[in-house]
Amino acid sequence: MSKDSEPSSGLPDSKKRRRTKGNVIYANFRGSRKMNNAKNFLAGMAAAKAASPVDELHQPLAKFVMEAVEQEADPGRFVRGMDYSRTGHVLPSLRFDNSAVHAYVTGSQNEPFETTIIFPRRSPDEIAQLIEILAARPMLLHEGTIDGEILGIVAAYETYDMRYSCTCPDFFNACKHVVAVAHQLALILDADPNKIFEIRGIDLTELERAVSSSVAQLSKRRAVESSERFWEGGPLPDLPTPRKALAIQDGDDTYLHQAFREISYSAIDEMRAVSDLEDLYYALGDSGDDTQ
Repeated sequence: MSKDSEPSSGLPDSKKRRRTKGNVIYANFRGSRKMNNAKNFLAGMAAAKAASPVDELHQPLAKFVMEAVEQEADPGRFVRGMDYSRTGHVLPSLRFDNSAVHAYVTGSQNEPFETTIIFPRRSPDEIAQLIEILAARPMLLHEGTIDGEILGIVAAYETYDMRYSCTCPDFFNACKHVVAVAHQLALILDADPNKIFEIRGIDLTELERAVSSSVAQLSKRRAVESSERFWEGGPLPDLPTPRKALAIQDGDDTYLHQAFREISYSAIDEMRAVSDLEDLYYALGDSGDDTQ
């Protein structure tokens, strides 16, 4: 066997003969490195999935906050961030200001890091749209659930619309401190979804007053429209054009067969009598001016 030949593929890795040239042995570690990287990645994904609290949350708004940060953080940062949140590294004084949530997270350094979660800006027109939606369904504020179009307005339409910042030296978009604060925020919103209005700087009492006023105006407008329709009426629908058909075609001939069975000597006589009667119906229908 040539000393430059390839090793036999049937031998175990530890016993394969490596390519040699002179006193130099060639070995390819690239394949095993790729395999290890893939295994590490899959293990990290599994750990992140196990650490995710999404299934433990009930409110769509809270789930949205966690799903947004979970998509931004890599598995390692997400797992470490969840551990930070669950072991009390997030100081309890979360502050809501101008569509942002500010918090401090303790770490290995003496001073805690300041972490911010920022919701996308909303225009006055979008707030007016929110009031209009709530006016059509005024009980939504008291049902304790924020989802659908309302969630899109008060939180974000897409998870990638959320923004994050942290004073730690990790320049990754969603560091472990961001993950920890997002989890604490999700727990707050899961307990009380209406906290999102406080984050947005919307006074809930003023919002309820605006919704009540809008409901009254909407009810008055509908009453006027209903009254006008009642007194003025509207166009009548077109007259129906029923399909023309003989009774023998649309009717049930079960009782007809029973009647002829009583006066027939055999089933053949019964069938012949029914057939003759059908012929008579068709003959009557074909005669005249087609007004049957």
